[in-house]
Amino acid sequence: LKDIFSHPEVKQKNREHERKRREILKAQKCGQLEAKETNPPAIQKTTAKKSTKKLALLVDFYSGTRGPVSKIFADTYNALVTDEVVIPDLNGFEELDHLEELHDKVADWASGWGGATYWDLALERSFKLAVEERRVERWREQLSDHTAAGRRLLGALQHIDGHLPEESWKVRELWRMQLKLVEILVMGITILDIKTTILPRLCTVTYTEEESAVETDSDLDDERDIKIDGEDDSDVNADSISDSLMDSST
Repeated sequence: LKDIFSHPEVKQKNREHERKRREILKAQKCGQLEAKETNPPAIQKTTAKKSTKKLALLVDFYSGTRGPVSKIFADTYNALVTDEVVIPDLNGFEELDHLEELHDKVADWASGWGGATYWDLALERSFKLAVEERRVERWREQLSDHTAAGRRLLGALQHIDGHLPEESWKVRELWRMQLKLVEILVMGITILDIKTTILPRLCTVTYTEEESAVETDSDLDDERDIKIDGEDDSDVNADSISDSLMDSST
């Protein structure tokens, strides 16, 4: 954002304006200009002529897209067809402040797991911890809430429709900033959607395998106990039979 306020084109225009003003003041002192020509030229705005129909067509053509696309094309075309001279007040257009506010919110949203670039690994680690602590459902709810917050931010970025600057380079800078934020949100939301869908399924498979393993171990233990009990009973029966045989022989 700071680059906008120090753009070389703006600095050059300001220098030219100051140079012309000084020349006029110097000429005024020398008496070379008449009284009506002594004041510095005022900045005049002219409206675009014979361009209303073309602008309407441009807006209609891009009306199916979200975000400031239609405004960008309309304002850029309008700036090209007019001959107005503007000394830009870079602090004067509202979308820069709005976009800067959204930038801070997106940065805060993307820092949930150390930045969206590291989410893939960080989410798997958090999922493993949730499995160990038996709170997978709570983990899924937190991810769903975070995904919903990201979608709300994405909607806010896609519906920026305030007044845009008339200079084409400003519009390009705003557009680049918006695209970067949209890219971060789309990547983060995609990762969250995938992980929220896939990881709990793996968790179900893990639980099933663990439970089946526990059941198998318990079944083996039961069979082992039955065998041991059976062996003890057979030994008792054998001892009683041998005792009865000895008694009968005597």
